[in-house]
Amino acid sequence: KKFRHALNTEIIPRLLANTKKPLLGKLNKGKSPKAWKALSRSATYTWLNRLGFYKTIEKKGVYVDGHEKKDIIKYRQEDFLLKIASYIRLLTNYEEDDKGVFYAIPPIL
Repeated sequence: KKFRHALNTEIIPRLLANTKKPLLGKLNKGKSPKAWKALSRSATYTWLNRLGFYKTIEKKGVYVDGHEKKDIIKYRQEDFLLKIASYIRLLTNYEEDDKGVFYAIPPIL
């Protein structure tokens, strides 16, 4: 929806403004140079596909390639999380005061 709106309100008018009037006359079949037919939803989907965009459903946190094996779970809980916890002290933290302003707490090196 947003892509189609951007095409019809921003991109196509700019393209038509930069083309020659005879071309506009052919595209618009004798209508005024600033008139054009807005792209339909199906035409927009066609162009999105041609530009390399495809409709997919992302499933977050679902792995189908062995990430839930017992050895992986053990490594994550015993090794990986301990390493990440040791790095936390090296990161800049942020806290919010009573006024809603965030301030940085530098890392302890």
